[in-house]
Amino acid sequence: MNIPEKVKVGGLTYTVIFTAEPKESDGDVDGIVVYEKQEIRLKTGLAKEYTEKVFLHEVMHAIIKHFQISFKGQDEFVTETMTHGIYMLYKDNPCIFTEDENE
Repeated sequence: MNIPEKVKVGGLTYTVIFTAEPKESDGDVDGIVVYEKQEIRLKTGLAKEYTEKVFLHEVMHAIIKHFQISFKGQDEFVTETMTHGIYMLYKDNPCIFTEDENE
């Protein structure tokens, strides 16, 4: 997976930043979306596949926020579940995420 420098979600462009400390305040996280700064921050030094999953997880948060979806206290569970599903789809079927140059 190519993690881009910028990703567009719901018309907003988020800058993807790799940092040793994604969260500005106390707390140990591997990734975070900072909505008001339009940033997706990912922790450096993580394994490649795990970093890809964290990236998708944070993008999923941005999508949920954009569409104002509420899961009544289950946001993190639903986000993680959907992330696993999308990541499995990507890993098992990478060809569906690339454009056919002949089209």
